[in-house]
Amino acid sequence: MPNTNKSNTDLLLIDGSYYLFRAYHALPKLTTSSGQPTGAIMGVISTVQKLLQKIKPTHIAMIFDAPGPSFRDVLAPSYKAQRPPADADLVAQIHPLKQIISALGITILSVSGVEADDVIGTLAQQAYIMGWITLIATSDKDFAQLVNERTFLIDNPNNQRLDTDGVIGKFGVTPHQIIDFLALIGDKVDNIPGLPGCGPKTARNWLTRYQSIDGILKNVHKINTKVSKTIPNYAERLQLNRTLITIKLDVALNITPQDLVLADPDVSTLRHWYQQLEATRLLAALPKEPPTAPEPKVLPIVNKQLLTNEPDFNAWLTQLIAASTFAISIQTTDTPQLSDKIIGLAIAINAEHGVYIPFAHDAGLLTGQQLHPQTVLAALKPILESPKYQKITHYAKFTFSILKRYAINPGTGWFDTMLESYLVNSTLKDHNLATVAAQYLDPIDNPSLNTKLSIKDNLGLSQLD
Repeated sequence: MPNTNKSNTDLLLIDGSYYLFRAYHALPKLTTSSGQPTGAIMGVISTVQKLLQKIKPTHIAMIFDAPGPSFRDVLAPSYKAQRPPADADLVAQIHPLKQIISALGITILSVSGVEADDVIGTLAQQAYIMGWITLIATSDKDFAQLVNERTFLIDNPNNQRLDTDGVIGKFGVTPHQIIDFLALIGDKVDNIPGLPGCGPKTARNWLTRYQSIDGILKNVHKINTKVSKTIPNYAERLQLNRTLITIKLDVALNITPQDLVLADPDVSTLRHWYQQLEATRLLAALPKEPPTAPEPKVLPIVNKQLLTNEPDFNAWLTQLIAASTFAISIQTTDTPQLSDKIIGLAIAINAEHGVYIPFAHDAGLLTGQQLHPQTVLAALKPILESPKYQKITHYAKFTFSILKRYAINPGTGWFDTMLESYLVNSTLKDHNLATVAAQYLDPIDNPSLNTKLSIKDNLGLSQLD
């Protein structure tokens, strides 16, 4: 098929196991506030995002090693036997990482009995036969054997494609000779012992002259070094090394390169995991959630009344004294704060019982019978000053300043919903009562206005307008 991708890549295969281990051991041990480790997750996601941005693939997969032994462990029990069990902090990050990668629209693959290398090799071979350009994201030197005119390696963050000339420049041998090269020098990472005394320089010289291990064994009599004399004794070991290092190209898969289409991100799932992992930068980069029409959540006060005479006030005061918690809002004149005067109080003992006490209104609907401010404030003074009551107000600094003008010392036991709003969401543009109510009570239509009116109405304040 013709390649129409501007990045000249049809298929991107990411060595998930390699990047997971590299991120875990190379990056800081980050955790959430609850102790969930996240460093490796953040490292892999960063790598994947850079690859997606640079490569812009239409087909992509991330491949991980499957749990359990592979056929190589059966052939050579010493294979990778020196590696300790994976750290618990690393294991704890695998599931969240896979969930996030999948939500990014990337297919995740792992096949029991083989390694991630073999799955990648098989997909790359299938893509090669189809005429596709394949890019393998890894830094594992074993993958150099797969490089050809349509298969390349890339290792983030340097983002340099490794082609055939690049393999020769890096290792001194061709991609076809990489297996024999590594078999000769061995691989400490995989616990594959090489030919004693044979380093990279010697291996390059022999392979340049004799092309392969088979060629070296046939011409060992021409090699006049101490090392050469031991080659026949290690012929069997070298053949085993070749088998261990050779990436399989024929793993039975129930998926083909055409199936690995990069899907649209699952934003809802990404938001869930980013919130859980406290990944604020990743959260901020997600598309905003579309607005919904929420159900109005107006305060369900059913018993609301004006207190304009002493019998009603005294009866209600008995209930207030018996309460443990109440909310209070002070209504003042519209003069500058330094000369503000209290003209009424809105108090709710609970969500079912709210009152408004007017005592200094000189305009509007509340200019009739009103209580005397000295009567009300004198009765409320011991309650407002007592630490045994939980008193809730919005903008406590203003509330306190007004009360002190009337010789009421607010004391302790206060809860400020404005301060709580700052703590919960410091980026909110405005923290006044109407805005905060609109933020958390979710009214419909005109949120700010409806919330403001609903609260005022539920507290008996709508008559003030």
